[in-house]
Amino acid sequence: MRITVAVVASLALLGCAKSVSSITPQYVNPAIYGPYSCPQLLEERARLSRDVSMVTDAQQNARSGDAALVGVGIIFWPAFLGLAFTEDQSAQLSRLKGEYDAVEAAQRAKGCLLPIEAPAQPAPQAGL
Repeated sequence: MRITVAVVASLALLGCAKSVSSITPQYVNPAIYGPYSCPQLLEERARLSRDVSMVTDAQQNARSGDAALVGVGIIFWPAFLGLAFTEDQSAQLSRLKGEYDAVEAAQRAKGCLLPIEAPAQPAPQAGL
């Protein structure tokens, strides 16, 4: 019985949503953005940034849900069936990351000013 649960758990992990950090950008040729002006590229970059953020959140939620289902499934195996219903957004996120990289490359090629992106964490302030 324990072997069966271990096999089912292993198979269930294969169906889990990927972590966001493991999803690599799909190659998108920057030449498709050749006709865009610098302001248009800036708008496209902002749109893609919003889309990447939304899909990243959805992927993280799917991954968290899958992890919870696996945890419950170890005790109650029918919970593994729920893994089939979580939506893995990895293909869409990979494509969006690739489009974002292509827009950035097009901006650099045209000499457009790139927006300064906020650091992931604010720098610590001295004396606090």
